[in-house]
Amino acid sequence: MKRAAVIIVIAVIAGIAFTLSMPPRAFALLGWVFLTPLFIATRGVGFLRGFLSGLVLTITAAIASTTLISGPNLIQGDVSWNYLGIGLYGIVLSLMVGITAEIKELTFSKSAILACAGIVLECLTFIKLPAHLALTQYGNAPMLALASVTGIWGVSWLVWFSNLALASQSTQKQFRPAVAGIAILAVLSTTLGWNQGAKPKDSVVATTNKLNPVAALQTDNFGANEILPLYESLGSTRPTLSVWPELSITEMDISVIQEYAASKNGSPVVASMHDGHSPKPHNAAVLISGTGVSDAYFKRKPFGSEINEVTAGTRPLVVKTIPLSVGLNICFDSCYPGVMRDTANAGDPDLIALPTLDPASPNGFIQSAHAAFTSFRAAELGIPIVRAETTAWSMFVNADGKIVETLPVGYEGAVARQISDAKKWTLYRQWGDWFLWLSIGVLGSSIVNGWAGQRAAKRGRA
Repeated sequence: MKRAAVIIVIAVIAGIAFTLSMPPRAFALLGWVFLTPLFIATRGVGFLRGFLSGLVLTITAAIASTTLISGPNLIQGDVSWNYLGIGLYGIVLSLMVGITAEIKELTFSKSAILACAGIVLECLTFIKLPAHLALTQYGNAPMLALASVTGIWGVSWLVWFSNLALASQSTQKQFRPAVAGIAILAVLSTTLGWNQGAKPKDSVVATTNKLNPVAALQTDNFGANEILPLYESLGSTRPTLSVWPELSITEMDISVIQEYAASKNGSPVVASMHDGHSPKPHNAAVLISGTGVSDAYFKRKPFGSEINEVTAGTRPLVVKTIPLSVGLNICFDSCYPGVMRDTANAGDPDLIALPTLDPASPNGFIQSAHAAFTSFRAAELGIPIVRAETTAWSMFVNADGKIVETLPVGYEGAVARQISDAKKWTLYRQWGDWFLWLSIGVLGSSIVNGWAGQRAAKRGRA
C-alpha cells in the first residue's frame, strides 16, 4: 500500500513535469528526465500497475495544461482539445511505463530497445494525431541538427533512451560516464543551444540580402476586405510573399487580392479556401499574384471531423513566383513528415508556405504543440517555412529549424521578417524515415530473439 502511494505521488509529479516540458512553457530539460523517477518506482510491479500509473501521469498533465501554465487564456478556448492532445501522449506513456514495469532488471541495452518501442508507439498515434516526445526539444539546435539526419524519430529515440537509461541499474555500475554524457548533452542543448523564437517588436525588419522580407498574417478575421487593412502596419515594405491563415478567404476574394498584389505596396498572397469541388470541396491553397492564380494544392491530411467535410488531396505542389518557388501545405499536413517531404521533393522549393487554423485552447497549448512540428519539418527538409495561424504561434523558421520569430497567443496583425534564402541538403530529405524502419527492425529482432530464447529454455527444462 505504501509503495502504491509513492508511485501515485511520483506519477503526479511526472505529469506536471511533462506538461512543463512541452510548449508553450518548454522547460526542455525536464523532457530528458521526467519519466525516470516513475520508471524506477514501478520497476517489477507488473504491466497493469505500471499502465495505471501512466494514466495518473496523463490525467495530471491534462489538468496542469489548463490550470498551472501561466499565459493568456483565449476566451473561446476549448479545454477538451488539451485533454485530447495529452490523452494521445498518455496512451504511449502509459504503455511504455507498463512495459517497463514488467522488467525486473533494466540495462542500457534494454533501454535502447525500449526506446525503439517508444518511437514505434509514437508512430501508431499517426492514426489520429502524432505524439512525439521530441516536441519537448523543438527549439533545441543540436537536436534539430540530429533531425536533419534521422528525422524527428532520432530525437524522440534519444529522449526515450535518456529517461530509460537514467533509470537503469547500469547507471549505478559501469555506465556512469555514459550517464554523465547524457546529462551534459541535455544541459548544454537546452541552455546554450536553445532557441524559442523572439516575439515581434516591430511589424517589419530591414532587408539583409537580395530578397525582401516574407510576411505572415495572424488573425481570425475572415475575407480579404477584413484582412487587408491589417497590412497597413507594413507601410512601404513590399514583401516577396505573404502567407495568410487557413480558410481565411473564399473564391470571391480572389479578385480583391489580385488588385492588392498588383498595387505599389502589395505582394503575392498564399491563402486557402474551400473550392467548388463536388460532392465535397477541397481545402485548397493557392498563390494569388497580380497576374493570376496558381494551380491549387489540396490539403492531404484533413483534421478530425474535417475528413467528413472535404475531399483530401493526393499530390504535392510547388508553385512559382518571382523570385521564389513556393511549396504549398496546409495546417495538419505539417504533422506528417512524409507529406512535407513529398512537397520538398516535388520541385525543390525555396520555402514552404503553411496556412494554419488550429482549434483555440487554454493558454494556446494545442496551437503551440502543433507549431512545434514546424521547426522539425524545416530542419528535416533544409527548407524555410512560414506558418500563418489564426490566434497563436505563427512562425518564421529558417532552413536549419531555427525559429526567427513567433507570434504569441492573441497577437493580431501582419509581420514581415527576413528569413534565410539558403536551402540546405539533408540526409532525411533523401532517405526519409530510415531511422524509424531501423528501430522497427531492432525491436522486431529483439522480440523474435526473446521468444526463441524462451522456447529453447522450455525445451531444456523438458
